[in-house]
Parts: sequence; structure tokens; C-alpha cells
Amino acid sequence: MVNHPDVQKRVQQEIDQVIGQGRVANMEDKARMPFTEATVLEVFRMSPVAPLGVPHATSETTILAGYTIPKDTMIVADFYRILHDENNFQDPYKFKPERWLDGDGKVTKSDKMIPFSIGPRVCLGKGLAEMELFIFLTTLLQNFTFKVPEGEKPPDGVEGFYADAFAPRIYNVCAVRR
Repeated sequence: MVNHPDVQKRVQQEIDQVIGQGRVANMEDKARMPFTEATVLEVFRMSPVAPLGVPHATSETTILAGYTIPKDTMIVADFYRILHDENNFQDPYKFKPERWLDGDGKVTKSDKMIPFSIGPRVCLGKGLAEMELFIFLTTLLQNFTFKVPEGEKPPDGVEGFYADAFAPRIYNVCAVRR
């Protein structure tokens, strides 16, 4: 949010209109908060928690796009590349929650949006992660505005490092009570 104060402000306006300051967000609010939901989708697209997913193995020899993949070959999906491919998303390295909204301001989804994998191998925690990030983001932005400390530069995009999961680089941020 420190890199996108315009997005932060717009999410806060939606929070103020739908939830106000008198209560905590709940999942029923999500349907009435399309820009906030779009922001959550864009966060997951820009920095998937498990960018390489979980390794799988082929159960039989398979031919894919002209390549023979022998039985018991370890397969690792590069979700980060799929979510940042310009054939899938226009301006894939730009943080644009608007990409998830149609002309009427309603949330639209893409079959290319797969930060939790797809099909029978989809992450079991997908629903919980989506719910938790929505509640976490709305609660934080309901109560705080995030800014870069005086005299410091904002973090450089969504840089981070990968181990089993994505972790952002350390940077300073001020949480100013609203």
C-alpha cells in the first residue's frame, strides 16, 4: 500500500462506505466491496505465496506440446511466470487492481489466475487464505494509513526472495492511525 497510496485510499473509501468504523469486516461485506476484492486478487497475482507450487510427479509417460515426459518425472509449475506473462495479463508487472473489474465495477476472474494451483491439486487452504487476506487487509486499512517514513524511499516494487514461499525484503513503514 505504501507504493500505491491511490489504491490504499480507494480501498479505505470503500471500507468507510460499506463497513464504517463501528465494526470489523466480515465475509458478507466482500460482495459489496469489489475494489477491495480486486486489490486482494492483485496482491495474490503479483506475489503468490508459493510461486513454484508443490512438486508433482507424472503417473505415466505423457506427451505435452510435442515433448515426451517420462513416467515418475518431477514436475514443478512456475505460477509466478504464468501470473506475470503478458499473454495472460496486460502490463503484468504493474499493480493494477482495476484489471479485475468489468465496466460495471463488478469483479471478474480469469482462468489464468492460479496462485493456488488448479483442478484437483488446488491448495486446500485457498478459501481460508482468500478470506484471511480480505479480513486482514480491511481491518488494517480501516484503522491505519501506511506510509514510508520521512526521508526514506519506498520499497522497490514487490521485491523479495524465494525459499519454500515468497518473503518480502525488510523495509520500514509507518502505520498512522486513521
